[in-house]
Amino acid sequence: MKRLVTLPLVALVALYGCSKPRPVVVLDSWWNAGAAKKVCQASKDWMQANQVAVTQQGCAAVKSCPEMTARMQACATSDTGGLEAFEAKIATPLANCAGVQFVQFRSPDEQREATAEASQQWQLMIEFDPAQPSQVWTLTGPSSEYSRSTGTPEEIADHVCSIVRSRRTPV
Repeated sequence: MKRLVTLPLVALVALYGCSKPRPVVVLDSWWNAGAAKKVCQASKDWMQANQVAVTQQGCAAVKSCPEMTARMQACATSDTGGLEAFEAKIATPLANCAGVQFVQFRSPDEQREATAEASQQWQLMIEFDPAQPSQVWTLTGPSSEYSRSTGTPEEIADHVCSIVRSRRTPV
């Protein structure tokens, strides 16, 4: 009887003692916001530089005007053009990705604190263009692994979750 009780305890200790640390996906909102602000500012600068041509010839006749106008309109209410709402649509499914921890950095101080704790950290960056429904994203892993694609928030979350879960490194 004693042997029957000991065997499950040994199995539990072995199981928990050998468990892998959960990989961490970091949505780098601090970097994303800086990049989005540059896109918004560039669209405003473009419109300022091309205002005379747009007024005289019409937007359709001026190269890049329709795209820049769409960006400017998206940036009119936020200096990041709606990045926060886009990230929120990524955050919810990533927070529910089984076996993966999700963290969102909003400042460099948050990044330094979490980096010291994570041995399996993946960094997710969005090259946000407020005029587009799909965005270019980059995922960099702990062993210099690198994935880059374009997608909607739901597609990004799904791909990132799949990539990280499939590439968990053994301890």
